[in-house]
Amino acid sequence: MPRISIIIPVYNSSTFLPCCLDSVLRQTATDLEILCIDNNSTDNSLEILRQYAQKDPRIRVFQQPLQGQSAARNMGLDYATGQYIGFVDSDDEIDPCYYSVLYQAAIQTQADVVCTGCQEISPGHIPQPVQYQAAFVCPRWNMRWRANSAAWAKLYSRKFIEQNALRFANGLTWEDVLWVLQTLYKANKVAIVRGNGYFYKTNPQGTVAQATTKNRAKTLHDVQTIFQLSQDFISQNESNPRKRTMLIEFITLKLFFSSLIQNCPALLHKISAWTRWKQRNGLLLAGFPFCFWEYREYHEQFYCVLRLFGLKIRLWKLKYPPLSF
Repeated sequence: MPRISIIIPVYNSSTFLPCCLDSVLRQTATDLEILCIDNNSTDNSLEILRQYAQKDPRIRVFQQPLQGQSAARNMGLDYATGQYIGFVDSDDEIDPCYYSVLYQAAIQTQADVVCTGCQEISPGHIPQPVQYQAAFVCPRWNMRWRANSAAWAKLYSRKFIEQNALRFANGLTWEDVLWVLQTLYKANKVAIVRGNGYFYKTNPQGTVAQATTKNRAKTLHDVQTIFQLSQDFISQNESNPRKRTMLIEFITLKLFFSSLIQNCPALLHKISAWTRWKQRNGLLLAGFPFCFWEYREYHEQFYCVLRLFGLKIRLWKLKYPPLSF
């Protein structure tokens, strides 16, 4: 059994795919299996995958009809045999020490999910050097909701995934939001490693960019569906009103894209007027009017802040700072 299974969904990624695969193969953690699921690509992505698989036996190539990224990830989960599971998008790259650091954090903390940060890289730009800090388990339940909503930039226990029968919602964009909600909620322990070792490339031909610009109607439909599925999950699993509010605001923050959603009454009516007002005014974490605790970065240090009538009052430095989005 390999230590880590890395799942890479692939669709027409020939321009970026070699760099992605090279970054995975350069990992200092060598006990890997790399599951590449080709989603019926029409370029030479499948040929590239087969060439790499011939050179390195750790790469396993699968094919499926064009069913979307969710279905590809689910196929990877079905075939994964590693102790832990990670996801990498085929147009992204990772730091050479990335999975070694996350794996050691998972072993040390015995966490079901290990979260880290990412660098957003524009085409032609070089990632900044990565420095990792010691892993720590979230000391408070609400801290885990500071993580980003991407399935990547995390490492998951395969035992935890199988015990909870977790899978991605097929055929939908923004499926990461529901997946992250479910995994972070069900995890007994969530650990954090500070260090932006995942290099997210802004690809104008990527899945999200294409969905946003070319198929606005489906994007709105998918956002509504994910929002409803997330609400259903919260209603079925959480009875504490305060926690339910926090979870709803987590998914609202991740799905509330102004350019896409503002003119969509079908979605807006599901979000309370109070939540919409807070989103518009940057107060989405507010628990009651004009006065709440939040986290802000001052001079590269993290502090707990009180916002009162529009004023921010810095109070104390946090021992465990939140993840940056």
